Amino acid sequence: MILVIVVSDILDGVLFRMSNFRSNVRLTKLRRIFDIVGDRIAIDGVMITLIFYTQLPSHYYFIELIREIILIVVVIWSYMIHNPLKEPNLPSRLSAFCAGGVAIAWLNSFLFLSNLFLVGLVVLGVWGIFIYYKTIKLGSILVTSNTYPFS
Repeated sequence: MILVIVVSDILDGVLFRMSNFRSNVRLTKLRRIFDIVGDRIAIDGVMITLIFYTQLPSHYYFIELIREIILIVVVIWSYMIHNPLKEPNLPSRLSAFCAGGVAIAWLNSFLFLSNLFLVGLVVLGVWGIFIYYKTIKLGSILVTSNTYPFS
């Protein structure tokens, strides 16, 4: 089931970018919002279910939850300073993939692999958030310098 969610999420993005609808800006923004919300619901739903039914250590979920909260704060901040993020970066995407890897490895009793995916989730998650921060900060500097050319 988890693998189906991961594959369908990847195919959704690939097929949308190949379709004629990709040029519709409004539809692209709506799709991105629904995709992000769907990803969070899928990841949280799977992790919480695994905690209750398979004894997945709760700190696995809390690590992912902290990453998501920091990510949400960074995204909201980007909108507040009028420099919204356009696309997710590769480390952030790989971090979400690692969250699925944690669950799949745990379900198949590959505890070492599950822990390895957890390390990937943390490292890639922090890296992705750092890249987002730098992108937003650089964009706000460029916006500020364009607004006030003589300052």
